[in-house]
Amino acid sequence: MKYLYLILSIGFNVASYTLYKGISNRQSSILWYLLLLFGLTLGGINVIFFTKALKGIQLNVAYPVFYGACILSIALISSFIFGESISFTNIAGAVMDRGRKAMEYSVMEHKKTWTHVMFESTVLER
Repeated sequence: MKYLYLILSIGFNVASYTLYKGISNRQSSILWYLLLLFGLTLGGINVIFFTKALKGIQLNVAYPVFYGACILSIALISSFIFGESISFTNIAGAVMDRGRKAMEYSVMEHKKTWTHVMFESTVLER
């Protein structure tokens, strides 16, 4: 179930940002605000599913997968639906950003584990 929640989270996130792009060039109206509210609702559902996924998947795994899948999906959608170009620079930037994020989360998870071990050893020694 945890991976299904992660996939659903990715889908709702991509849908919300696709909707934002779709209304970005429209004149503000009641329909525009209703679509914006719908996009925010999709984003909220994304957060619910991502939180459920985190019950069974470590953050340092779930977030890079989530973010990478969102970048790829949004790049493809922006190209096919909105006619935006995908350049080598876009792809290289996304890959480099994912690598950086993965390293940050790995370091944070290591520090968290190390701090927990140090705290336990200090408490147990007393």
